Amino acid sequence: MFAGEILTFHLRGTNMKAALLVAMAVGMGVPRQDDAVKKELAKFQGEWIVAGAEKGGKKLSEDDRKKLSKFFLTKVVVTDDKWNCWISEDGAEAKEGTPQDLTLDPSKSPKRMMFGPNPAIYEVDGDTLKVCCNGDFSKEESDVPTSFDTSKNENWYCFILKKKK
Repeated sequence: MFAGEILTFHLRGTNMKAALLVAMAVGMGVPRQDDAVKKELAKFQGEWIVAGAEKGGKKLSEDDRKKLSKFFLTKVVVTDDKWNCWISEDGAEAKEGTPQDLTLDPSKSPKRMMFGPNPAIYEVDGDTLKVCCNGDFSKEESDVPTSFDTSKNENWYCFILKKKK
């Protein structure tokens, strides 16, 4: 039976108060996960500049980061549910990448996200965003970081981003 059918059934019966209570319960409901995701996604909107990074338990300078890969992340722009990285390749001027879908799961601890096919954990605190992912961009569930402590796994890479004002 659907909620509407239950309501109709009760209205035809003699217990009008019970029918109204059922209608209110169905209408009000419990806050949905969608609402939590929307609220969380709102925090991500805007331009985020990479302020720091850590890998294998070591804080990385900008020069250290540049030595790790020919691709150097400079900023991330989030618009609606799209995540777009700006990357400098081989020291050239940073260029806009291809927007990727951004999916959040704030119900997990630590909070989880997917940017495109890449799983990561995240934490938003005001104008600071921390994102920790497997540096190999492994899609395996067992390779997704379980904390922001990169000393626990040599492949974990943690970015600290600051929201541009």
